Amino acid sequence: MTSPSSVPPAGGNPVRNDLRIPGSEAPLFGCRPGATSSSFKTHNIWEADVLSVAVVFFTFGLGAWVIGLYLVGMGATPTEEGKDPLLTVGWIEVIVGLILTTQVFILVQQAGDPTNPTLVLAGLVLLFAVFFTSFGVALVRGLDLRPIGNLSVAVGILAALYVSFGFFDGLFLFQSSTIWWGIVFLLIAGFTYGKVSAKLLGYALLITAIYGFLPVVYLALDQTIP
Repeated sequence: MTSPSSVPPAGGNPVRNDLRIPGSEAPLFGCRPGATSSSFKTHNIWEADVLSVAVVFFTFGLGAWVIGLYLVGMGATPTEEGKDPLLTVGWIEVIVGLILTTQVFILVQQAGDPTNPTLVLAGLVLLFAVFFTSFGVALVRGLDLRPIGNLSVAVGILAALYVSFGFFDGLFLFQSSTIWWGIVFLLIAGFTYGKVSAKLLGYALLITAIYGFLPVVYLALDQTIP
C-alpha cells in the first residue's frame, strides 16, 4: 500500500511530507500523515536544504539571546573606559541580519520553481533579516528606536499570519514559535514607546532564543522535530 507521503499529486510529482535524515528512517520534521504545506500541492517546505533551515533558526536565536541578556541586565554595565556594551549588541544584531539575508538568497535559489513554498519560507526569513539589520544599525548609531517599534508591529503581524495560512500544519514547534514571535515583536514595539519594561522584554526574548535553538538541538540529536 502506498504511504501518504509518497502519493503523487495531480501534477505527477510525489509530495514529501517529511524530510529524512541521511542514514535514518526517522522523519526530520514531524508532520501528520497526508499533510501538505498550505495550498501548495506539488512541493513541501522541508525540501529546502536542512542546513539552511538550521542556520536560520540558530542565527535568529542568537540575535534574540544577546539582546535578551542585555535587557535583563547581564553585560549591560559600561566599562570603566566608558565603552557601552549596547554598541557590541548592535553590531551583533547587524551581523545576524546579514546572515539571515544570505539565507534568503540561498532559499530562493533552492526553491527553483515559483510554486515551491520554500519561497514563502524565504519571505518569513526576509522579515526577520530586515528587522534585525535595522535594529542593529539603530543601536550602533544611537538612533530613535520608535520607528523600529513601528517596524516590529508589521513584522509581528506578518509573521503570525504564517500560522493562519496553514504553512506549518502538523509542526507544533514551528506553529507555537511563530505565534510567540508575533507576540514578542509587539512587546518590542511597546518597549520602544516606554509601555513595556526592559526586563519583561528581555525574558521574552530569551524564551524566543530557546525556540530558535530547539530545532538545532533536535537535529544534533538525530531526532524528529515535533
